[in-house]
Amino acid sequence: TDGQVLTSTGAGSPPAFETPASAANTPAFLVRNTADQTFSNVSNTQIIFNNEVFDTNSAFSSNVFTVPSGEGGKYFFYFRFTYDNPNETGYRVVYIVKTGSTQAETQNLSIDVDQYTITGSALIDVNDDDFIDLYFYQSSGGNLNSLAVGGVGVQFGGFKLIT
Repeated sequence: TDGQVLTSTGAGSPPAFETPASAANTPAFLVRNTADQTFSNVSNTQIIFNNEVFDTNSAFSSNVFTVPSGEGGKYFFYFRFTYDNPNETGYRVVYIVKTGSTQAETQNLSIDVDQYTITGSALIDVNDDDFIDLYFYQSSGGNLNSLAVGGVGVQFGGFKLIT
């Protein structure tokens, strides 16, 4: 019938049509920042998001994705962070943080250019009610600004993997 898939029933037996347990990578979300944000040096600062593109389970709120009840498992998270470079030395790091503990980080060493983009992703095992957010750190220099760049310069998304 409609919506069923052909599934193996084991070695030596014919396959059968069954309704899949899950056919979508949800929960899923994508958020962006449509305004620049200022970051001071030598300080871990949460990245702020003010534009929700989509959120299948209404699980993203107050700059944090909270795993809905019953939806723990493996997730793929990704981000893009564009910022200006005040021509300072040092490094810049974006952290994917799970319930207060760093899970992944991507860093960019500075050189003299007008802007940089740091991108990163991670596969993370999460439990119900864990939360995921992003933080930015720079090792030296003056204030630095994220660049919204038409609403796509700073974005963060994720989705549950079908298992």
